[in-house]
Amino acid sequence: MNRFFDALGRGVVRFRWAVLALWLVGTVAAVGMLPSLSSQVNNNNNAFLPASAPSNQAATLAAPLIGKVDQSQIPIVAATSNTTFTSADKAALVSVLTALGKVPTKVAAHYLANSPDGRAAEFLFVSSVSPFDQSKATTLVDNLNAALSRVSLPSDLQVHLAGQIATNVANQQKSTSQSKQIQDGSLLFIIIL
Repeated sequence: MNRFFDALGRGVVRFRWAVLALWLVGTVAAVGMLPSLSSQVNNNNNAFLPASAPSNQAATLAAPLIGKVDQSQIPIVAATSNTTFTSADKAALVSVLTALGKVPTKVAAHYLANSPDGRAAEFLFVSSVSPFDQSKATTLVDNLNAALSRVSLPSDLQVHLAGQIATNVANQQKSTSQSKQIQDGSLLFIIIL
């Protein structure tokens, strides 16, 4: 066995440039010809459980109370820095509701209520996108943010997405960004090493 490793070591040192070229060609070929990891991953968390799972059965039973479990509900909060909504703020809130109505996967967009002090309002956006499908939820949140960015808001008014889906998407985007930084740093470290 020692002779094998001895011969392998001598061969790799002697033909180091050929070995390096083979590794580079192999890496490029693997990246180009093998499927990507994202194409092999199912992003719908609901698909991992069978219909007979207790949580899926409970969700089906709760549907009349909480709505369909295959639809996303995203709260949207508007708040003013004034003591109450101005007429310009109220007009902007109507524009927000109109903009939400143009999001492609809209099932419903509702104005819910103002806060007791009159400084905040809540909307509810219901989408046909499953809350368990992370990639579609990300697209939904991007579409909602794009719709809200097209509304001209007074300087005192802020409108933001809220709720679990928006939080999950923001966390995923931050995690992806950090993972890319770690991967790039590791790659640089390996090259330097």
